[in-house]
Amino acid sequence: MSAAFCAELVGNDVLVWDMATATALRREHRLGMSGIGGLRQTKAHVRRKAGTLPLILTPFETRLGLERGILKVLHTAEGQAARELTWREISPHLQLSDRWELVYAVYADLYSHGWFFTDGLRFGVDFLLYGADPSTAHAPL
Repeated sequence: MSAAFCAELVGNDVLVWDMATATALRREHRLGMSGIGGLRQTKAHVRRKAGTLPLILTPFETRLGLERGILKVLHTAEGQAARELTWREISPHLQLSDRWELVYAVYADLYSHGWFFTDGLRFGVDFLLYGADPSTAHAPL
């Protein structure tokens, strides 16, 4: 496996600032399907606009990427060198529900079976499933 791709913890978001990295995460690893372009406070249609940065990784994508060695998440404190973070250090910054561990287990299992995902917040669900890249397919479930 090649070296892990870099992301950065900024406030409550895990962001990718490099377009080549964002593209590789999406094409090679099915990560970053929901968040290319804009921060969370922007409208959904702007956030999904391909070709803009930063790429916002969901907590599901972040943890899975860390566990599989696909991703490393860095944090830079003022006046200090960047430091690589563990999931345990990242998770308190994210808004995780009480049932998050269970939902993550489902996500990781479905990911291992080849499904693609997008954020389901707009529809009141944790994520939407796709059999192919969401930019070319509709969610059947």
